Amino acid sequence: MHLNNFVKTQPVEHLVDLSNDEIFRVDDSTALLTDEDLGRYAQLVREADRRELEAFIDHKVFKVEPISSLSSNANLVDCVRIRKWAIKGQKVKSRMCARGCFDRQKYFIDRHSSTATRLSQRLVASLGLCTGIIYSDTGDNLDIDTESLDISTAFLQGLDYQQLKDQARVLGYEYRQPRDVHVLPPENVWFHFRSMRKAPNSFKIPDQLRHKYALKCLRAMYGFADAPLMFQLALIAFLKDTTGAKSSVFDDNFLFWYQPVHGIPQLVLVMTVHVDDLQITGSAKLRQWIHGLLEKRFGTLKRQRLPYTHAGIQLERISPDCIRLHQDQFTSKLATHKLDKDRISQPDSDCTSAETTIFRSLTCSAAWACQTRLEEIFNVVSLQTKLKHPKIQDLIAINTVTKRLAKNQNKFGIYLRRMHPPIRLVSVSEASAPNKVSNFATEGIIIGLAEDRLRQPSVDKNDYLEPTLVKDI
Repeated sequence: MHLNNFVKTQPVEHLVDLSNDEIFRVDDSTALLTDEDLGRYAQLVREADRRELEAFIDHKVFKVEPISSLSSNANLVDCVRIRKWAIKGQKVKSRMCARGCFDRQKYFIDRHSSTATRLSQRLVASLGLCTGIIYSDTGDNLDIDTESLDISTAFLQGLDYQQLKDQARVLGYEYRQPRDVHVLPPENVWFHFRSMRKAPNSFKIPDQLRHKYALKCLRAMYGFADAPLMFQLALIAFLKDTTGAKSSVFDDNFLFWYQPVHGIPQLVLVMTVHVDDLQITGSAKLRQWIHGLLEKRFGTLKRQRLPYTHAGIQLERISPDCIRLHQDQFTSKLATHKLDKDRISQPDSDCTSAETTIFRSLTCSAAWACQTRLEEIFNVVSLQTKLKHPKIQDLIAINTVTKRLAKNQNKFGIYLRRMHPPIRLVSVSEASAPNKVSNFATEGIIIGLAEDRLRQPSVDKNDYLEPTLVKDI
C-alpha cells in the first residue's frame, strides 16, 4: 500500500505494512549527497552547513589564529564535510569532521570512553516493573515509566581542554601533555562566519585572507579520538555534582538517585549513559526534573516514550505490566547466502575465501541478534568456534539460523513482566554433553529476577534425619 505526502510541495512516497501497521519512508535517509545533488540542492546544502557552524559558535569550540603564529611542527589537521539526506530532496544534514587520523597527539591522549553494559540497560527497563523498588509519591505503579533522551551536538559540549587540565586529577584522567591542535576548515566556512551575527569579529576573515588563518580547538570536535571521552567526562561530572547522582560499582554508566522520604532514603530514579543516549526510569515528576536540568545544561533533548529503539534494542510496551525487548527491525533484514546444489552436496568441503567471509558475516550478525533471541544462542556460539576454518555444512547451518531469526512469527524476544515483592534472584545452569563436533561441553547460565512465592515451611523435628543415620549414610 502506498501513501503520498500531499502536504509537502514534493511528494514523499511511503509504504505501509498492513500486517503490523508500520509505515516506512521509501528514501534512504542515510544516503550521502552525490556531486549532482550538491549542485541541484545548493541552497539546502548552504543552509545545512550554516546550521552546523552555528553549533560550533554556540559551544565556543574554536579560536581564530594566524597560521604564521604557529610553529613549524604545529599539530595542524584538515577537515572534511560529510553531507547526508535528512529527508530526501527536502533537508540536508551536514557535519564538519576533522581528519583525526592526522592528529599527531592521537597516541598520547586518553581516549577510552566506556558505555553502559547490556545488563545495565535491561535493569533500567526491568526495575520500573518491579513494584516497590522505585518510589513514586503518587503510589501508582503506572506513574513509573521508562523513556529515552538523546543529547544533540554532544561531542561539541564536552570539557574544554583548559577544564580538562584543571580537573584531570579529580576526574581520574591521565593528563600526559597539553592538548594543542589546530584545524584547517573547508573553504566556505569563512563565508558563513562572516554572515553570522553571533560569530565574533575575529571569525569574519575576508576571502582573500582565508588561507592565512586556522582554527585552534578549545575543545574536542567531530573526528578527534578524544571527543567521546571529553563529553562523557562532562556529562557524568554534571550528573554527579549538580543532580546528586551516584554511579554503580559494577558499571560507572549506571546512575541512580536516592531521596529521603519520611527520613528514609528511597530509590527514585535510575539511568544508563550510552555516549549521548540516556535511558531513564522513574516517576513522571522525577523524569521531568532530570530532563529539565539536562536541557538547561546541554540544550534541547530528543525525548522519546515507549516504543523506541535504544542502543540497537527496540523496546515496546505490550501492556501496562509488560515490556518487550526485541530486534525485529534488524532481524527482518537478515538474508541467507544462496548455495548451488553442487556445494550443498559437499557438506564436508572447506569454504572458499569468499564463502568464509560470508559465513563470518552471517555468524556475527546472528550473534548480535542473540541479545534478545536467547533461543538461538547455543547454535550461534557453536558456530562461532568455526570462524577460522568453516565448512559448507557450517554455512548451511548458519543459513538455517538466519532464516529462523528473520522469520520470527512467534514474536520472540525478552519479555519483562511486572513483579511484586518479595523478589529473588534465580540462577539456571546447564551444560551439554560432548558430541561428534567437540569433546568439550557447552556451558550456559541464566540469572534472572523472579517473584518469591515460596512460603516459609513449617519446622518439624520429625522432618530431619537423626545424626547417627546421617553419619551412616
